[in-house]
Amino acid sequence: MQFQPSTRQFLTLQAKHIEFGWVPASGDHFKNNIHITLWQADERKETQVAEGTGAALSFNKEINERWLPFLRLGYSDSGGGAFLDRSLSTGFGYFPAKRSDSFFFCVNWRRPSEKIYGADADNQFTSEMFYRFQLFQHMTVTPDIQYLKNPVLYPEKTTVWVVGLRARLVF
Repeated sequence: MQFQPSTRQFLTLQAKHIEFGWVPASGDHFKNNIHITLWQADERKETQVAEGTGAALSFNKEINERWLPFLRLGYSDSGGGAFLDRSLSTGFGYFPAKRSDSFFFCVNWRRPSEKIYGADADNQFTSEMFYRFQLFQHMTVTPDIQYLKNPVLYPEKTTVWVVGLRARLVF
């Protein structure tokens, strides 16, 4: 069998990122951590996407083995195809006595990229609440509800409610 190089041109994306993080103990990567990620994406002339840079910060801290407050920050210069210029999320998780169950609540503010959505796009506000419970030994179920104000993907609407149900089966 002989290899024949293709004459078809493929779109290429040159992106770089680096992440710095701190976790106090090996088993704490979810419960206690802080991370900062820096990224850069090259211009893509084929799709008319400008070069871009951005950063993200993530922080979790478990309190009394029951509470998990968190904070997420995101920034981009509107390039690289990023959908958002800014994003701020905060919330908490709560773990009842049965550690396999969990309740989470989060709020988010995001500013859409003017390059993608235009200068008239409103800031979006989102809140989400879900409870994950162990239905069987190998199955979890998670009912979820989200509220979006000024949804960027539906500019004709002022509010959207999303109700969901996820199931996870592990073998």
